[in-house]
Amino acid sequence: LGTISYSIYLTHIFVQSRMMNAAKILESRFVDGILTHSAEGVSYSQAVAIPAIMLMAALTILASYVTYRLIEAPGRDWFKRLAARIPVRLQTSHTLP
Repeated sequence: LGTISYSIYLTHIFVQSRMMNAAKILESRFVDGILTHSAEGVSYSQAVAIPAIMLMAALTILASYVTYRLIEAPGRDWFKRLAARIPVRLQTSHTLP
């Protein structure tokens, strides 16, 4: 998980919001009782909260792995190759005493 931790940070809110959108659609079309509506907002009902959290964690890890392998790792490798082509200039104006 440490390798994909930055990807987890970036993808978790996206996965969470998509799951909430899906829950709203499911509740409006098929099943009542998925969501609880209160003054604080909308949340998962007690019956589906634990499975929803587990699914969200699994989807977040999956999405994070995919973005790490397809975006983050190739991007990091590309920047390393780019940096290797930049010439390094040694500063000779400073001398040691």
